[in-house]
Amino acid sequence: MSKSQVKRTLLIHSCPKRHQLQVETVLGKSLSWSRQELQQDSVKSEVTGISSLNQVEAELIALNRIPNLYLECFTTGIESGHLYMLVPGLGIYQGMTNLAGEVMISEERIRLTIEESAGNPREMQRSLRILL
Repeated sequence: MSKSQVKRTLLIHSCPKRHQLQVETVLGKSLSWSRQELQQDSVKSEVTGISSLNQVEAELIALNRIPNLYLECFTTGIESGHLYMLVPGLGIYQGMTNLAGEVMISEERIRLTIEESAGNPREMQRSLRILL
């Protein structure tokens, strides 16, 4: 794996059956689908592989256009990785991860949280819970 390549694990938690072909077209491959027990007429799948981070992000943007698709994507590089979560109506969440897979919060985001809480401990606690 070169420095510009990342290992990708894409977990599709729920995809309406009618959108399976769209997902496969975006990813450029046929997937092995299994029944999603919790949502009627939905399926789930898992994809692993190696690609560039730019390719992963482009795929996620395209997948975000498919209605009612729930997924997580983990990438790991040489020193760190990323976690992406796609939830309909909320968009794509992205967090940087360390080698243990823990989401890292930047100093800038922590400082902004402190500033926005305006000295209110309850607001600070609520905001930190959202960050984590």
